[in-house]
Order: sequence, then C-alpha cells, then structure tokens
Amino acid sequence: MKLITAIIQPFILDRMARALLKAPIRGYTVTEVKGSTHESDSPEYLVPRTRVEVVVEDEKVEQMIELMCKAAGTHQEGDGIIYITELVHLIDIRTGKRDKEALRI
Repeated sequence: MKLITAIIQPFILDRMARALLKAPIRGYTVTEVKGSTHESDSPEYLVPRTRVEVVVEDEKVEQMIELMCKAAGTHQEGDGIIYITELVHLIDIRTGKRDKEALRI
C-alpha cells in the first residue's frame, strides 16, 4: 500500500474532490498548509496550499497519480507536487481490520 500526497493550489480542491469521488475514492484527508515557494519574483516566502492524502493499493498508484495530475494541473508555475510513501501498516481503529482489509474503497 502507498500513501499518495498531493500539495495543490487551494482553489483546485473542489475539482480534486470531484475527481476522487468519480474514481471512486471515498476516503481521503485534506489539510490546509503553507509551503515555501521557489518562484524568484514572489514577495511571500510561505504561500497557502492544500494537502490531499489518499491510501491506495500498489496496483492503483499510477492510476491515482494520473487522476491527481489531471485534476490539479493548470500548466502554470506552482501547480503543486505529488509524492508517494510506502505504508508499513494500516489499521482501522473501530474494527481492528488491518492493511488491505482496512481500506474502505
């Protein structure tokens, strides 16, 4: 299993949520964050961003990357970044189910 994290422009969240719902992905986490920018002409060092996190099975990683890039892409500087993290375990607190059985996809 992988944790896919997308750091996106805040105004893209609705488009991302619609794409995830259509996928269908029901379980994901959204957090308002601030990130440093590397744009040389930006007067601000930290800019608002939105972090979207979703856990998927290994075989669905490429499909999720494509979906997220399509949903978040504007072809402009600062569209964001996606990174993938290997998960060791996933545990549903209520049921005690683990790993793939704990995914509610």
